[in-house]
Amino acid sequence: MREAVENTDTQEDSWRVPPRYARPVFLGVTTLYWLSLYFYVPILSPYVEHQGGSLRLAGLVVSAYGLAQLLLRIPLGMLSDRLGRRRPFLALGFAANVAACLIFVAVTAPWLMVGARLMAGIAACAWVAFSVLFASYFPPGQSARAMSYITFCNSLSVMAATYTGGWLADLHGWLAPFWLSAGVGVLGLMALPLVHEKPMAQSTPKPVAQRLHSLIQHRELVLTSVVAALGQYTTFATHFGFLPNYAVHIGATKTQLGPASGLPAGP
Repeated sequence: MREAVENTDTQEDSWRVPPRYARPVFLGVTTLYWLSLYFYVPILSPYVEHQGGSLRLAGLVVSAYGLAQLLLRIPLGMLSDRLGRRRPFLALGFAANVAACLIFVAVTAPWLMVGARLMAGIAACAWVAFSVLFASYFPPGQSARAMSYITFCNSLSVMAATYTGGWLADLHGWLAPFWLSAGVGVLGLMALPLVHEKPMAQSTPKPVAQRLHSLIQHRELVLTSVVAALGQYTTFATHFGFLPNYAVHIGATKTQLGPASGLPAGP
């Protein structure tokens, strides 16, 4: 017990109060990140079908987003720990989403959109770095407070983006939300130099197998992960997946697709 208290004291001593601008600037950049990821989501699946893709192919496009995260989130998080840097991974998130949007704009073959959505999934992997960096702005023991702020920002941004994207598609056509997402992504890249990051010492993590083995020993963590996975499946199989297609078939406008897809959800 005394050793644990000493470790906590050491963490408190090593933590330094960030500049006053750090938190609001970071939340602003986080807002740009989620807006750029979700402006086009409500019209994505109907757009694939509009371009001649089957519902099966539309499902593949939607699921490619999660596949990229499944394969890359843990490796990118470990690489970030090893380098002791977060901001380059924030830049990767913005840049990958800009690239994804430009691919969507440039291609018309629905099967090529799978690659674009994979790129968007790589962009979503940056959320790990966002969360960890923002938590570093708070004293040890206040990570729940930090996550409440940034999760609120995430949910509000997703709702705003999905409504705005559908409305914009009604006004200016299918490609307008993709262009807006790319533009906001570029704006986010330009704002990144304002993000405060305290340099950290590079670390040599334990072998991957050893770290994963230690994680799966926590039954509560495994159970929570399974429940979260089921929640993500439900979210992306319905209102981020085929609900917009069904809504279009019964006469919904693109503007109405926004509220249908805008329920708060994790990345």
